[in-house]
Amino acid sequence: MLFLHISLSSYRMMGPYTKMIRDHFPMEEHRFLYLDALAPDDEKLLDFGNSIVLANGEPDRRKKVLQELDRADYIIWHGLIFGTKRVLLCLKRKYRRKSIWVMRGLDLYNWKKEQKTLKAFVCNIINYWCRKRIPNVGYIFGTDEEVYRKQFGNKAKMFYVPYPMPEEAFDDLEKYKDSLPRKNGTTYIQVNHNAFAFNRHLDILESIKPYADEKIKVIIPLSYGNDWHDSKKGYVYQVQTCAEEYFGDKAVCLKRLIPGNQYTELLCNTDISIYGAPRQNGLGNILRSLYMGNKVFLSEDNPLYPFFKSKNIDVYSTESIPTLSYEEFIKPASSENATEWIRRNHHPAANMLFWKYTFDRLKGEPEIGSIEEEARIALEKVFPKNEKNLKEEHGIHKLNYINLQRFSVLPKNTKMQDIQNNILIIGAGALGREIYQAWEVENKDAYRWDVAGFIDETADTLNGAVGECDIVGSFEDLVSNDRYQYVNAMESVESRKRVFDLLKQEELPMCCVVSESATLLPYTECGEGCVFLGNTYISGSAKIGNAVCIKSSYVDSEVTIGDYAIIESGCRICSGAVIGTGTRIGAGSRIMPNAHIRENQVIPPFSTVG
Repeated sequence: MLFLHISLSSYRMMGPYTKMIRDHFPMEEHRFLYLDALAPDDEKLLDFGNSIVLANGEPDRRKKVLQELDRADYIIWHGLIFGTKRVLLCLKRKYRRKSIWVMRGLDLYNWKKEQKTLKAFVCNIINYWCRKRIPNVGYIFGTDEEVYRKQFGNKAKMFYVPYPMPEEAFDDLEKYKDSLPRKNGTTYIQVNHNAFAFNRHLDILESIKPYADEKIKVIIPLSYGNDWHDSKKGYVYQVQTCAEEYFGDKAVCLKRLIPGNQYTELLCNTDISIYGAPRQNGLGNILRSLYMGNKVFLSEDNPLYPFFKSKNIDVYSTESIPTLSYEEFIKPASSENATEWIRRNHHPAANMLFWKYTFDRLKGEPEIGSIEEEARIALEKVFPKNEKNLKEEHGIHKLNYINLQRFSVLPKNTKMQDIQNNILIIGAGALGREIYQAWEVENKDAYRWDVAGFIDETADTLNGAVGECDIVGSFEDLVSNDRYQYVNAMESVESRKRVFDLLKQEELPMCCVVSESATLLPYTECGEGCVFLGNTYISGSAKIGNAVCIKSSYVDSEVTIGDYAIIESGCRICSGAVIGTGTRIGAGSRIMPNAHIRENQVIPPFSTVG
């Protein structure tokens, strides 16, 4: 038996499903066909094996597509949003009778073209009859079956085939699930998940406008969408303008796609999620939000709203927002019922059972056992019964700060390849803040420094002392992670050495800070983890050790500066001078030519050392 999957050419949308099929079913029984070219990031889909790309421009493309369809015992269409010409294949009797249409949101709810043209009229007829005459239909959410029946009748055999969420997404969700409120008191509000106009962004922004003076952050993902039949010209610009007018710097419009793991982290650290669509849309986002215990608002027109209510899952009405005080609006929701339902339907270990049931029915095999009981057994291996709420036990809070700047509108001079990504500043004292404020100034001209937050030993939050950036962890959170670079911003020689040793021990990458106004001439030897701020000038042939900090000073040629040394503002280190390891030189001092300073010395401000 061969199942041919006509799949979407998107790893983000189809990667978790394809992996689930490969993990639980024989490879030779399931082949994947991609009718659109794969972008570089999507070519990972081919790594799952037994797959083929037949995009436009492929020699003998039509012949090869028909050969693939002829070989298959069943054709599984993962959505019919490929275009009317391809949908015509479903009308050919020999292909139609062995087809299964898995209904995705857009091609169930928004397949009809609204234009009043002959071309749109013909396309609508073809799309309608294709959907109506396919004998097997898979619905990915409980409410979709009724929507299909109302539009296309009762002839098709229906199968419940929800798509899985990735296992790593569950790992991230469990990490943050039921975290305590962030320590700086800010409430993060997510408004929809894409730019489609049917999400009614403007109505939502209007409804939450009364909370503009509260301590909030409004996140509006606009990186894709508004390109379907009901798109609106200038809609994204209109949403951006409205958000800026109502909320100013408290609103962030995301214009670039966020990598999957970081997007999950964003959802996990959001407090309130508002989805304004009048129909099923953004299911993966909604499920993650519910799993986390975020307060989720859905339109009463959306069939998901009464469905979740019927499952005793906490959801709230978007229409009720104008009647809520801020305290009522941010009052936490419960995630207990949502968590159990989402695991049973969307964790790969349980989700594969719904697809197995569908494949077995198509093969004509008898029904054996109970999906619910098999799912319970499978999930007990993944989520032990006696799991504890470690977040409350250990006081795990949501992140004080979520860095989203590089996914929003950036200065025109920005070159993406020049951005120093995901920097964590270790130390939230005066030096750490000075570094961050210098970067804020530099970023206004061309975005270069992408700061994920501060790591600090003692403080929990900066409460806006340096703009939005805040503390996101303690020294205990320093773990090997190639997503981050670390800046040593400790203010004493001893603490700089301790942090340097810790970073080396954990093999964590150190970022060398060179401010825009600083100059390092060629042939200068420079160690790891150094900081050069202000109008610092370092002549060629100087030797700078590890974790050295120099502020607005002049370093002449042939100078040697030992590890962890700190040189305050306004100093001049003349040629041939040797500064010992661990030495601190006070502001305005002058170190004369060829002077030697032993290790661990403290030179008072405005000194002259001969």
